[in-house]
Amino acid sequence: MALDVRKPKNYRRAWRGGINLMRHVTVCGACHQASCWQGKFFCEQARTADILNLPLATLMRERRENEEYWFTNPADGAVDHAALEAFRHNYPEACSGQTVEAPHRG
Repeated sequence: MALDVRKPKNYRRAWRGGINLMRHVTVCGACHQASCWQGKFFCEQARTADILNLPLATLMRERRENEEYWFTNPADGAVDHAALEAFRHNYPEACSGQTVEAPHRG
């Protein structure tokens, strides 16, 4: 594993909270947003952009989207609520304070 991202100073707090900040999230290569790659909100370069797997620590610093997309399973759209709540509890400063509306299934 390449160590191109510095380990956050408070990585022990995340480990105790059950959050792995080195966990990779698949995002659009152009805008670095999981919501674009998941097909929710496309950026202008979405058609020609590649995909990247970025660590959660990097996405936290960039703050480009709601953190709920980082914990969404792209295969079925289900959100890992336990991990999301642990993240929000341990990192309130990195959270947007907004919730994403769950898709209606019927």
